[in-house]
Amino acid sequence: MSRFHFVAPLLFLARLSAPAQDFQDLQKKITAFTLPNGIRFVVVERHDAPTIAARTYIRAGSVNDPAGRAGLAHLFEHLVLVGTEGIGARDATAEKKALDALEEVRDRIDAERNKGARADEVKIASLGVELSRAAAQARALGNPAELLETLQGAGIQFTSSVGADATILEATVPSNRAELWFLTEAQRLSRPVFRNFYVERDQEVETYRSRVDSAPGAVILNMLTETAFSAQPYRNRVFGWPSDLAALRMADGREFFNRNWVPGNIVVSLAGDLTGEEARRLADKYFGAIPARPLPAPVHTLDPEQKGPRVAVLENSPQALLAVGYKRPDEFDRDDVPLEIVRTILGAGHTGWLNHALLEEKHVATTVQVQSTYPGGLYPHLFVVVATAAPGHTAAEVEKEVTAVIVRLQSEKVDPATLERARTLARGALIRRLVDNAGIAATLGRITGEFGDYHRLFSLLDDLGKGTADQVQTAALKYLTPARRTSVYAETPAPVRGGAR
Repeated sequence: MSRFHFVAPLLFLARLSAPAQDFQDLQKKITAFTLPNGIRFVVVERHDAPTIAARTYIRAGSVNDPAGRAGLAHLFEHLVLVGTEGIGARDATAEKKALDALEEVRDRIDAERNKGARADEVKIASLGVELSRAAAQARALGNPAELLETLQGAGIQFTSSVGADATILEATVPSNRAELWFLTEAQRLSRPVFRNFYVERDQEVETYRSRVDSAPGAVILNMLTETAFSAQPYRNRVFGWPSDLAALRMADGREFFNRNWVPGNIVVSLAGDLTGEEARRLADKYFGAIPARPLPAPVHTLDPEQKGPRVAVLENSPQALLAVGYKRPDEFDRDDVPLEIVRTILGAGHTGWLNHALLEEKHVATTVQVQSTYPGGLYPHLFVVVATAAPGHTAAEVEKEVTAVIVRLQSEKVDPATLERARTLARGALIRRLVDNAGIAATLGRITGEFGDYHRLFSLLDDLGKGTADQVQTAALKYLTPARRTSVYAETPAPVRGGAR
């Protein structure tokens, strides 16, 4: 997603829509505090409507999937919806015993299968019958729908998502149900029960093809990261691999939770009909008892230096598509803001250089999108251009025109009017996202989760307003180079000419 993926991914044309005074007033309404266990809270008091937008940011995404367990972070996102020790158990003690017994049978089946050619198939079949009985007993003791039914019955709307860097739990909460949300959210973060683990796992395997392998855009972006990154975990697919998913065990889920869903990795952001004082009281009451745990080590595997351009081709695509990615540093680097301004110049609106050149002048493409950060920003990643070729044109032709526009940006400094427009668009995108509770909670939560302090939002706005033509040209020259480039062509089948012989 874009460097400002928490703002507006693939933003095109925008105007500043939030008056400066409103933005200054917003800053005054922010209350931030950190519990002794390390969970950070950012609260924005706004009483325009009797609702609260709640976002829980957990710094755990597909980059944190262990080797051989790709897709675990995504699977875990679903598991936190099936309840806790206190919600969803008809008899918590008996259910725990039943789930443990279920795992013990699976351990015996795995142990036998691991013998390979010496495995006793009759024994495995017998254990399969025992497994079915154990699973039925565990299901009878749990009610995985109870948590969602409880939330929905109270008018709490809930969604979740996972990406390369983080998992986000989102909710819209009636303000008179705030305490219920605090109670259930704290339980999900501290005492999850994976009672539907294998049901969710098997569903993910079954739906993998429809989610991942059928959408041309998803296919080409997956190929881009897998080609660009040889070692770094940004090559991991968020949805994982079917073979990895099918082998996941409940113990893998517990280990992932214990390692990554630790208080120091969690930010809770709230915006709406709630005071900072009341939020602190409820946070202390429900989140304060969660024990502190050590932070996991950051991802340390990085790619070796890329020595030249890389190319991959996807044949027989239903659409002719191009995805180009340039290796760039993480979002904490000093060149991050200049690269965002580069993105705005190249891809924001119909006057963006790439849009103008590819769609209006050359007519080689029907769409073009630019992202300054993909697939995440915490580690070195990609500056990406994705385009759909116009009928009669190939992805290679589109790349030729993309390269020509980039060379223009590298060879001449942008004029003052273009620079000012780009800075205004970039700042406007960020400010405009702060006009409703959902945007405020999402933006402040992610900023805090990634940079450690919500004040980074304000310095980002300042930095975007100060970007210079020299910085823009230097960033383009430094990073948008052939040696850093990975290109993926998705080409349609060549037309059959002449009759069959």
